[in-house]
Amino acid sequence: MFLRHLIGKNTSMTTRNQLSESLLNHLKTQKKNLPEFAPYKSYIMVAYVDYMKAQGARVIPIINGEDKEVTLDKIHHIDGVFLPGGGADYFDIGKTALDEVLKINDGGQFYPLWGTCQGYEYLTAYTADMGMKAL
Repeated sequence: MFLRHLIGKNTSMTTRNQLSESLLNHLKTQKKNLPEFAPYKSYIMVAYVDYMKAQGARVIPIINGEDKEVTLDKIHHIDGVFLPGGGADYFDIGKTALDEVLKINDGGQFYPLWGTCQGYEYLTAYTADMGMKAL
């Protein structure tokens, strides 16, 4: 379902395909017991993937729990980050993504980050003085 290759860092913005990154949701307790989810610890709701694909994007997941260096490398090889809703706990890795996106934008390169539902709530908490207490 997900294309696993990354576009080269030195490829120009005009020639590379638009990519979108999505943080994976941890599987909820009730889904962990279903056989189809047995080998997995996280997922992306298909509605988000389908929406991004319909807009011409390819989804490359940021895996919740992967090494920070892997996440940062992915961010530097894609064109944007999407923080989904869905009740997942990806607060720390989402903050890592936001901090890197802010550095890229502060350096003069436009780099979008979009949060929907819980993703938007996390963006609010990341930028509030009170952190998660703001929610």
